[in-house]
Amino acid sequence: MANDRHEKPEDPLDALFAAAHRAEPGADLVARVLADADAVQRDVARTRQPTNRAGVLRRPPAWITALGGWGGFGGVTAAGLVGLAVGFWSPDMIDVLSGGQLWTLSGGGLSPDLTALALENGDV
Repeated sequence: MANDRHEKPEDPLDALFAAAHRAEPGADLVARVLADADAVQRDVARTRQPTNRAGVLRRPPAWITALGGWGGFGGVTAAGLVGLAVGFWSPDMIDVLSGGQLWTLSGGGLSPDLTALALENGDV
């Protein structure tokens, strides 16, 4: 590699980099680049004008905001629909979907005995 300014580089790639390092852009190129940048900035500023469209989707009501916004409202809605589906299906169908766990917890009745879960069958 060339360590001295007067010494010729030994690699052609080093010579190319040295020539590129010494080259300066012309005044016309700089003017065209700056004019193009100015035009792009004007276009961006024109397209980013604030919009004052207020609607239900952009500004949800206070009760939806209290649930955590549209995401929280969707979660509560999904949970409610699942609860309705479980309520409308017969307990036998729910027992089939749970793999027979509800029937064993209920002792043969229609609803599970949750104390069996809480007390771990008397182990506590």
